[in-house]
Amino acid sequence: MIIPLYKPIGPSTHAFVKKFADSIGKIATHTGSLDPLADGVVIVLTDDDRFRKEEESSVSKEYTFRVLGGFSTDSHDVLGIISKTLPVSVDIYNQIVVNLSHYSGTYLQKVPDFSARRINGESAFDFAKRGEKIEEKIEEVFILGQSVTGVTLVSEQHLLRDITDRISCVKGSFRQADIIKGWEEVLYKTDRQFPLVECSVVVSKRMYVRGLVRDLSEDIGVPLTTLSITRIKNGKYSIDDCTVFE
Repeated sequence: MIIPLYKPIGPSTHAFVKKFADSIGKIATHTGSLDPLADGVVIVLTDDDRFRKEEESSVSKEYTFRVLGGFSTDSHDVLGIISKTLPVSVDIYNQIVVNLSHYSGTYLQKVPDFSARRINGESAFDFAKRGEKIEEKIEEVFILGQSVTGVTLVSEQHLLRDITDRISCVKGSFRQADIIKGWEEVLYKTDRQFPLVECSVVVSKRMYVRGLVRDLSEDIGVPLTTLSITRIKNGKYSIDDCTVFE
């Protein structure tokens, strides 16, 4: 059976799918992970459809995401230790429009160190969290389409509240206390504002939105990180097709 589910912000995809499988008393797998901070469509396979995982994983996926200007982190999203800060104006919108358009077709992407890929039975995240070096992995991925849809300015107070609310939803050991403390130290409750650029991409499997934002940051030469990621479509299934399971 093929079951499209909506995964909320908070759980890992593995834990989310296991909880669902336990609730229906079946063995299940899925066709692609979402980060704990990401939400959206997760395709669950049960019964004989479990053996179609490779086929069902090979479809395109569509994401909307918001890029936060002025900060870089070690995980390339706000669930990370801040590594660089720099004032960035709303003009970053135009730079992202130009540079994101360069990502079309085949794209060689370095898999983020903080990722779900397995290394000797452990996730890469666990190695990165301990500060252990892992072998760099490059994936050949494909970008079928991209767009930049808008930009807004967000105040420090609103940004800090949004980030802490998101991180507080995350389940498991992801350095949450240290990360929230880091954001509290750089967001001083003044009248500064930061740009949030809204984007979307249609991509092949194994493409990390966080990795794309990291590469955009390097291309433009300013710190950027990912505030939010939503998978709005997985193959033929959209969020509207999903069952909500909590």
